[in-house]
Amino acid sequence: MQQKLITLDLDGTTLNNHSQLSPLTIKTLQKATRAGHLVSIVTGRPYRMARDIYDQLQLTTPMANFNGALTHIPHQKWDGEYSMTINKAVVYDLMRHKDDYGIKLLAVENKHSFFADHAAPATFDFFPHEISDDQVLTEKSLRGNIIAFGDEHNDAEMLDYVGRGVDA
Repeated sequence: MQQKLITLDLDGTTLNNHSQLSPLTIKTLQKATRAGHLVSIVTGRPYRMARDIYDQLQLTTPMANFNGALTHIPHQKWDGEYSMTINKAVVYDLMRHKDDYGIKLLAVENKHSFFADHAAPATFDFFPHEISDDQVLTEKSLRGNIIAFGDEHNDAEMLDYVGRGVDA
């Protein structure tokens, strides 16, 4: 059997209606890993909201967070780690002019930190839209050996890129 790269979106696909992994999902993905396939999380979620899922699946592969703005291997140093950041001058300018722009909450986050100018509402969703999941998938991989799972508009390019996607 030829090795496959299996990329997983989390919300609405890999996770159930309670935002948890089902025992069957865990068993299936761990079986795929033991069979030699590469299982990787590719999500819009920040690392802090995907780390436990990564650990629960006992993964050792790269993970992409923030729709690809952070690509890394959790719990280890990796030369291939990638992080797209926003220039601090832009953030400071937004802070100075947030009322002019109608900004209600200004927050920044990276792999290990989350900062906001005040408490965030229960639902907070800001991810860069210029990065698509297909940009995260390595060009070294053959499209025929990638299987992707996704359900949202930000997954469409990834599903199209691999040519073998499961749209939940």
